Amino acid sequence: MAEDNYAQTANEAKYIALIKQYELFLIPYDEKGFTEPAGLDWVVPVGLAPLGYSSEDGSTLHPEPGDDTEITAHNGDIVYSESAPGYWTFQFPGIELTKLSVAAYFDADVDTKDGSITVSKASTSKKWRAVIRAIDQDDNKILIYAPMAKISDRDDLNLKYNEQVTPNMTFKFFKDGNKQFKAWGLAKDFTAPTGRGV
Repeated sequence: MAEDNYAQTANEAKYIALIKQYELFLIPYDEKGFTEPAGLDWVVPVGLAPLGYSSEDGSTLHPEPGDDTEITAHNGDIVYSESAPGYWTFQFPGIELTKLSVAAYFDADVDTKDGSITVSKASTSKKWRAVIRAIDQDDNKILIYAPMAKISDRDDLNLKYNEQVTPNMTFKFFKDGNKQFKAWGLAKDFTAPTGRGV
């Protein structure tokens, strides 16, 4: 007869996470004096606001693996396989038209005098630092920091009377230093070590 907890000893519902709220902060990559997050308790710089509400679909952190290189022997056996590092993307389905979201979406600065933007190209070149903060259903904190990101894709802006204007953007993370991004709070069973010599 099988044990009562057979094949269930590691199942813990408390480790399940549902994102209750999240926010995306964009900081110009070359902005002076920015302090990188060093943990969950990152302090939002004065004057910096998140990109605002996103749609009910939520955001998506997506891995894009690099190309595979394979070498085969004379009989067709794969004797060597290597994958390029690839990259990560973060899709933000925005629904607010704020100065920051408009500037990011159009890759153009908002004029401080009249609120206009001057668009001269459809490509994007601005580099950003991205900070994503979230809380799960148990109010546990999650923080993801990408030190270099660029917009790689944008949805069309639908200008219809019965549709909301949504500046949906996908950010591609680039390696800066030794990382594409760093995250805290994703491993829900992590307990910080205590005591000396740890």
